[in-house]
Amino acid sequence: MKTRASIILLLLVVQVLSVSCVTTKDEPQIDNVEENNINNQIHAKIYEPINTLETVNPVILEIRSFSSDTIVFKNNFNVEIFKQTNNGEWEEIREKQTTRLPEDDIIFSPNAKRLQIFTVFPDLIDYTHNVQLRIYVIGDMQTEQGTTKVAAYIDVTLHP
Repeated sequence: MKTRASIILLLLVVQVLSVSCVTTKDEPQIDNVEENNINNQIHAKIYEPINTLETVNPVILEIRSFSSDTIVFKNNFNVEIFKQTNNGEWEEIREKQTTRLPEDDIIFSPNAKRLQIFTVFPDLIDYTHNVQLRIYVIGDMQTEQGTTKVAAYIDVTLHP
């Protein structure tokens, strides 16, 4: 009886933790980035050596800093994914629940230009059709005047 109660308790804890890992946002963070701070200080591109660009696989990006200031990212790069709809508009989609370790921030220092490989797991509903995605990464650039949001994006077409 004690074992059964322990198993039920464990399942409840796992369920609560799974639900608490899913976050909802009121508005995309990219809306808080000034246009002149997009694709200027940092760049995102497809990491060619191991990308398949198939709908069933993750998208692997190469993130690089070109700034003379420090840029700090959360370990998930504050990724935001948008899918192009049939009428040409961009609709935000979620990323599949992903655990990224270590949980430390990623810091691009001006003294050592950094390159980071980053994997994105778009949560697609339909894997049988081509899908056009716009993937943003968003960080905080630390300047003498304070902290400024910066971002980079890449447009990617995934195929079945």
